[in-house]
Amino acid sequence: MSAKLCNLWRPGDLSLGRQITVAQALTGVFVNEMLRFLTTLLISALIFVPVRALGSDVSAIFSRGTREYGFAVGYGENHRIPHSMQVRFGVDTFRLRYGRYRSPKTQFAYEICAGKQTKDMQSTMVSGMVTCRYYFARHGLTSLAVEGGVGFAILGDEVPGLATTTNFAETVGVSIQRATGPASALTLDYRFCHISNAGLKLPNIGVNASILSVGYSWYK
Repeated sequence: MSAKLCNLWRPGDLSLGRQITVAQALTGVFVNEMLRFLTTLLISALIFVPVRALGSDVSAIFSRGTREYGFAVGYGENHRIPHSMQVRFGVDTFRLRYGRYRSPKTQFAYEICAGKQTKDMQSTMVSGMVTCRYYFARHGLTSLAVEGGVGFAILGDEVPGLATTTNFAETVGVSIQRATGPASALTLDYRFCHISNAGLKLPNIGVNASILSVGYSWYK
């Protein structure tokens, strides 16, 4: 990372264009490091913080009508599936979530996600999605769920194999949730994501990626 910045900055070169490039690179470094710091902090909390919730009544979290307000940070990489998708990239993500329980086992939610592509590509992504989460197991402070969602994804630049920057997005995944109190919880989730334009314009190879996220939620 430092070598990349050194190549951008040359002694005596104070042109406005190069200063803007350096500023953009520094901003990207700062954002990536902050996302990784938050991820490490939340994973540590997932392991150690829940101890204080022992003995708390968390049944209110899963009551019908309970609302969730949460955020999550994560990292993912795309798969070379199908094989014709040659480009590989990673993505750092930040996600906001608002959900409501329809029953003690079923929750519908709206999510907005912003991401920054890394590795072979340096671009941005914004997505919106409606998700459904079903809790199939619960023991004490820990709950397990499966979930799926549909929505849209807007890419900052075209991805080789996709003719459009605005595309449809679908996800399926699993999550583990650990209550930290009577109205709060930490969540670790894995999602398999698919992005394509549904054949509206060719080429439409599609992007398939796996994303691992950790988040924190409050319930009212």
